[in-house]
Parts: sequence; C-alpha cells; structure tokens
Amino acid sequence: MMEFFYFKKLVATLVSPVPIGFALLTLAMLAAWLTGASRWVKWPATLAWVLLGSLSVYTVAASWLLRYESLYPAFDMNDPRPVEQIIVLGCFGIEDPLLPVSSQLAPCSLVRLVEGMRIWRKNPQAEFILSGGPTRFGQISNAQMGANLLTDLGVPEKQIQVLSKARDTNSEAAEIKPFLSTYSPVLVTSATHMKRAVRIFGRHGISVIAAPSEHLVRAPSGQQSDWRQWVPDANNLYRSERAWYATLGNTLVTIQGMMGVNESTHVQPSGVLTEPVVDAEANPAPSREQEVQAEEETAESEAAGQ
Repeated sequence: MMEFFYFKKLVATLVSPVPIGFALLTLAMLAAWLTGASRWVKWPATLAWVLLGSLSVYTVAASWLLRYESLYPAFDMNDPRPVEQIIVLGCFGIEDPLLPVSSQLAPCSLVRLVEGMRIWRKNPQAEFILSGGPTRFGQISNAQMGANLLTDLGVPEKQIQVLSKARDTNSEAAEIKPFLSTYSPVLVTSATHMKRAVRIFGRHGISVIAAPSEHLVRAPSGQQSDWRQWVPDANNLYRSERAWYATLGNTLVTIQGMMGVNESTHVQPSGVLTEPVVDAEANPAPSREQEVQAEEETAESEAAGQ
C-alpha cells in the first residue's frame, strides 16, 4: 500500500507541465546538436535548457531566495517594547464582489495581513497603517481591501489608518511618514521585500522593527535531501522569479544610492532594546577644535552680557 502511495507521488510529479516541457526541450536541444543545426538554433535551445533546468529546481531557487529571506528573523512575540503602530505594506488584489475579501487579496497581501494580525493580537492597543493603491483603475485600493479584512476579523475601524495613494515602496514610505507617532513602528512585508523596504524607509528617516512574512523557503537547514528537489517544478520557477525581482529591486536602490540618493538603513531587530539610531554621516560628532571654538564664543557672549 505504501509503495502505491509513493508511485502515485512519482507519477504526479513527473507528468506535471514543467517536467514534461523540460523533457521536450531536452530532446529538442539534443536533436539540434546531433543533426548539425545552425548555431542560431543550438545555442538558444541550450541556453533555454540551462535556464529552465536550473531555475525550476528547488535547490537553486531556494538558495537564491535565502539571500533575502534569511536577513531578518521572525518578529519576536516576547519583545519587551510596546508596539504602537503596525505598518503593513500593500501587495496585490482584485476587487470581485462575488468573492470573500480573503479571496480578493493575493496571497502576498493576505499573509502580510495575517502576520500583522498576529502581532496585533498580542498588542491590541496598536494602530494599523495599511498602504497600497488600487491595482486596477476604478477599483478600491489594496489598503482598503486589507482594512475590510481586518475589520471582519475584529480589529476596530478606528485603529486602522488607510493610505491609498502610494504605488511603490518609495511612495509608501513618503505617505506613511507623516502619520507615524512612534520612533520604531513594526514593518510587515514579504521576506523577499524586507531588505529593500528597510533601505527605502531608512532614506526617509524611518527606523523600523522588521516583521518579515510570506517566506517561500521553509526548513532550509537540516532537511534531508529529497529527489523532488531536483525535479523541475512550477513552484520553483515562481521562487526564482521572486528572487530575480528582489535582486533587480535592490540593484535599483543601490544605483540610486550611487547617484546621490541618501540611504540610511534604520532597522531594529525585534526582541532587543536599542537606542535611537544616529546617522554618523548626517550628524557627525564635533571635532576638538570645534568644541574649543564653541567654548570661546560662549565665554565672549557671557562677558558681553556682563
């Protein structure tokens, strides 16, 4: 009986669209090389085979994703600091009155809201700040969809601030900043997005406590090798796509920094009491000569006053 169970798993894995497509691409590549086809056929087919074969296996996709997902630990529910504000960045959603709001929101938005709700249950005095504009023209914003879900789950409407104008992370940070009443709000976003979000919020002078969510890699260490990790799979292509998008986004932030855009990464790990971050470049300590000059000016002012 157990053998039949594993046989079904094997068949279901191998006859999926991506493994079948990879097998056909392998045949096409071999045919191109064995029949002496033009190099304009052989090399594109080979490159496509290498890309699909590498980016669609779990080992490669997970290793790439972990460069971003492992940077910030999960939010520590025993963090001694009081949580006053919880920022949940928007992701994606499509308004459809025939569906419950939980189905209108994309998984990335839904998981972020669930993580924010988890933190709020431990800190019910906290205020939510939801951001994200409409995905399509004429529809309600992603932030409003999130607010609808939170109120359905029991969060008082008066504790939800909806900011619906922002279209990207930079505009989200700019729109959120005037509404902050605490030095270090909790920032909830996807684990792959957290590095870029922290950098951009730092540019706006916002120090945050990172609360990453929507992790796409689970049990990265200590996991026994599984043959399915080496079989091309659509889920792994999605993981690689997310890692590629994160790489492009962080590269753009780096280029902007090289062009003179101020960047100061303000992030405090949850569970650790820290003092406010001071940007040493923006607020350099005075030199000894400056201190002496200031003392002389003070003495002259006091003498003139007498």
